[in-house]
Amino acid sequence: MVTTPPSNFNVSALWQTIQPLQRLFLRRVLLSMAIWFVLDFWLPLDQPLTMLIVRISQWMTGVFLSESPNVVLQLIPFEGYTMYDNATKMNIAHTCNGKAILFLFTAFLWAIPNQTFWKRTLYSVVGFVTLSLANALRIAALFLVSKQLPQWFSFLHHTLFQLAMYAIMFFLWMMYLRKQRPLSQ
Repeated sequence: MVTTPPSNFNVSALWQTIQPLQRLFLRRVLLSMAIWFVLDFWLPLDQPLTMLIVRISQWMTGVFLSESPNVVLQLIPFEGYTMYDNATKMNIAHTCNGKAILFLFTAFLWAIPNQTFWKRTLYSVVGFVTLSLANALRIAALFLVSKQLPQWFSFLHHTLFQLAMYAIMFFLWMMYLRKQRPLSQ
């Protein structure tokens, strides 16, 4: 059942009930979302971001094994990459590249009021690098788990490592907010 707002529903009046700093935060979140969707439409990031993460994961896996696994681009039956060696094969889809968490991280940084452009830019770059390296390590660890302990793969992939990525993002946010200038109205 679809509900409609009452006939006297006024968005402008509702907007005015929100505190000014909260309105600023909401405007910046919406602007960040718009910028992200436009950039993602004009500059599709999935292919290059996935390739970068997979190549770093391939190198990291090679650190733990005697040799790096092979990587090949797959277009069918899914779009992404396959990392494999003689005994193990693991598909890495574009949804595993960490783009969503990178967006969430940067949107939060740019939505917080009273921060300088350069501080936001610096923390965005540091966060992008940190989260990308953590994601590459996650994929390398999943490859090793699929070789040694395949029964743990699903739990680690869908639960534990996801929580770890969000914990890293939360830690980076806390570092960013730690020395925040006081909010003024």
